Amino acid sequence: MLAADSMKPNKLKRHLETLHSDQCKKPHTIGDELILPAAIEIVEIMFGNNFAKQLQSIPLSNDTVARQIADIAEDVECQHLSKLRDKLFSIQLDEATDSNKDAHFIAYVRFCDDLSVVEELLFCKPIELKATALALFAILNYFMKEANKEWKNCVGICTDGARSMSGRFQSIQALVKQKSPECIWTHYIIHREALASKEMSPGLNIVLTTVVTVVNYIKMRPLKSRIFSSLCKDMGAVHSALLLYCEARWLSRGKVLQRVYELREEIAVFLEEENRPEAYL
Repeated sequence: MLAADSMKPNKLKRHLETLHSDQCKKPHTIGDELILPAAIEIVEIMFGNNFAKQLQSIPLSNDTVARQIADIAEDVECQHLSKLRDKLFSIQLDEATDSNKDAHFIAYVRFCDDLSVVEELLFCKPIELKATALALFAILNYFMKEANKEWKNCVGICTDGARSMSGRFQSIQALVKQKSPECIWTHYIIHREALASKEMSPGLNIVLTTVVTVVNYIKMRPLKSRIFSSLCKDMGAVHSALLLYCEARWLSRGKVLQRVYELREEIAVFLEEENRPEAYL
């Protein structure tokens, strides 16, 4: 319970950052290395050494917090699957690459729970090898078997226009229809932001094109990426890597541009050593 005075936005933000580090993108170790020692010192000053010793028994190690997050995620998944039970459902599938160039297979599920339409993340699985239709369907089919869900209850599937997703014969939607013939396929939702950015002014387009060229030159070559990372560490930069630009999947333009701006000095030095023409732009 929080007092009325504690409900102010700035105090709520401080409460989130200090007590719920896992929800504000803070490292797990902040609880054990910073918050707990500070709390012990405060309690020791105000209430004495006996109360401070009791706080030392609170488990806040990195492994403990990570395990608790995994337990919470598993419990949330069980709740969603319990609500789904034998209901009719539709799924939305996507194959995406994050900023670390790791590929993931993402699935959302939509179903009716009483009088409400529920839409939740079903799973996000790493793609180990090739992102072929058979490989992606194997991930999906294995999850369905593990969750004890019947394919006959799948009445809809939504994918993008990739051949592995929407092809007529060898694709995920074709393989799903073999399991559930009544399933209806629809095309994936269009990213409005991606469409709007197609009509950029010439000045902005030149800047973005140059940035993408530089990022791809460094990120798509493992040796160049390692050399650049070492250079950033030697120059004392806050970051040691650029973010990979993705056309539409993660709508990453803003983050990519921000990271390039933050590492602009390191990038200039690297490009000069590589004799790249972009170093003088």
